[in-house]
Amino acid sequence: MVPVSLAERSKQLAHELRQYKDGMDGVRRRLYVGLAAVLAEFLRQHEKCIAAAAEVPEFDQVTVVPSTRGRQAHPLAKMVSKTVLQTKHRFAECLVPLPSSQDDRVVRPDRFAAVRDMTGLNVLVVDDTWTTGARLQSASLTLKGAGAAKVAGLVLGRWFDDDYPPAKTYLQRAKAEPFNWDRCCLGRSGIGTC
Repeated sequence: MVPVSLAERSKQLAHELRQYKDGMDGVRRRLYVGLAAVLAEFLRQHEKCIAAAAEVPEFDQVTVVPSTRGRQAHPLAKMVSKTVLQTKHRFAECLVPLPSSQDDRVVRPDRFAAVRDMTGLNVLVVDDTWTTGARLQSASLTLKGAGAAKVAGLVLGRWFDDDYPPAKTYLQRAKAEPFNWDRCCLGRSGIGTC
């Protein structure tokens, strides 16, 4: 899983990741456009880094983690399938939530069902928020079970509760290296090609 940025509970990105789904129409539209621009720019500069870390030349298919909260038309699916040019031609709805799946923060191989054959495909799964990673990991398990060769995850914001003591330490270290479009978190750790 690769995060584009950190989303501290009391800060702007965390607010935007909630409001682009649940806000009022004018606010929701403005936030949607901004988040789509962030995703597009990150993919332009760093999708190759993610592919290198997954040990694939490129991703054949791009999909999103479907909503387990009953949203019929999730704005992230629209963003990845229609707005972001890098993903639009490779996008496919690949997963649906199973009715019996629980809305919890536990990795569950039975949370989703694959709706297409993924045999041999390298898949990039996009999600908006990573809290525990359980939904994205559950989606990855389902895609691998449907035959995907490699699966990598990309999230717009890695959620942190800034009052949680272990998070405070991590956030202090992360803030020592402010966000920079040219620096990929994978490149910093020596895994990627940035």
